[in-house]
Amino acid sequence: VGSAAEMCADVPTRTLSVVAKEARIILRFTLPLMLRMYLRCAADRLAIAWVGHYDATPDHIAGALLGKMYSNITGLSIGIGIALGVSTYASQNHGRGEDRRNGEVLRQCGKAMVPA
Repeated sequence: VGSAAEMCADVPTRTLSVVAKEARIILRFTLPLMLRMYLRCAADRLAIAWVGHYDATPDHIAGALLGKMYSNITGLSIGIGIALGVSTYASQNHGRGEDRRNGEVLRQCGKAMVPA
């Protein structure tokens, strides 16, 4: 057993290795989500570029941008929010052993998506 000074000198090294290990775990989960969001944004940009390529009239590009903004606000934000809610409720139902209630959650979210 080493002295207290030797044990304290080893703490930053152990802490750094723990932080690096946690960072790798978080990145393993985060990178696919980031890639999905980058591709979703790229699809939006390509749609606007398509309109600009075939019709360079500023009013038409502005209309396409307004329509894309409206669909993002009404459709995507509500859809993503409901998807996050479904995953939360589904994991809680699974954790307490009531998987049969997941269908009920899905039906309720479907009802909420009808107006969107």
